[in-house]
Amino acid sequence: MKVDVAVGGPELRQLSGLARLAEDIGFDSLYTAESCRAPFPWLARAAEHTTRLGLGTSMAVAPARSPMALAHLANDLQEYSRGRFVLGLGAQTRTQPWWRYGASFHPPVPRMRELIRAVRGMWRSWQNETAFVPPPHPYGPPKIYLAGVGPRMTQLAGELADGLILHGFTTARHLRETTVPALERGLRHSGRTWEDIEVAAPAFLVTGATDKAYERSERRVRQAIALYGASPAYRHVLESAGRAGLQDELASLARQGRWTEMPGRVDDELVDEVAVRGELTEIPELLVRRYGALCRRVTLMGPFHENPGVWAVLIARIHQITCEPVPS
Repeated sequence: MKVDVAVGGPELRQLSGLARLAEDIGFDSLYTAESCRAPFPWLARAAEHTTRLGLGTSMAVAPARSPMALAHLANDLQEYSRGRFVLGLGAQTRTQPWWRYGASFHPPVPRMRELIRAVRGMWRSWQNETAFVPPPHPYGPPKIYLAGVGPRMTQLAGELADGLILHGFTTARHLRETTVPALERGLRHSGRTWEDIEVAAPAFLVTGATDKAYERSERRVRQAIALYGASPAYRHVLESAGRAGLQDELASLARQGRWTEMPGRVDDELVDEVAVRGELTEIPELLVRRYGALCRRVTLMGPFHENPGVWAVLIARIHQITCEPVPS
């Protein structure tokens, strides 16, 4: 199992140093998340300061950009990183594209299918045309990963994408009963197999080297569960945990602007359904136990720069127990 790291928000300003450190301590890839900053420009800086580390977006908001813009951005980063770039795309929830970008959301699955085909078609055409197209490079087109939570987008990933990016807000039952069947339908539809796709799991972790760090990670996970749980788009995840009523409660609190009360509605049992919880030394085995049968990659989120030695041991142990070659 490969071990990746996701970076977003204000940390993107330090991406050169973070990417260099991520490569040094053994991460396989680094992904930038589209939160309060665009995810693409910073990856050029990361490419300058690394030689082995894979680089990608996890994920870029697809409805906010035209297929041509995505094709150029991805092609440029693939060339600049010397073949290390992955274009990770997502549709976001119903209101996000319009609220943040003034872009239309509907219909998400047909639009994403059309976008992926258009981007790949542009890459192919650039190999033959000579006017107003990027010059050829030796690294080939980047892979396209698709973020999926619901069954229809997950099925589309199985049909067209090189990878499926799971959501950290999920449960073992949701993976078993919703994600896997939908992914298999997509693979069968396109005549592909599990060997043709990589599944990446961004994991919510409750852990820490100190009591303070452990409490901080648990607080972040509760906040994330409360935030995602308030959206109808993730209702089926709560339903898989027998908590459909919690979605109504969280949504009501959100509409009233009572954000600080929402994490308190998330109990310990639900945290354990969604997150991987344990001491740092236990995390590798726990991650492999939860995701190893489905995922070729796991994405960790956390302040790895605060204690890089501990994270290096964690990464090495995951590589060891899954028989993954150590990065070199």
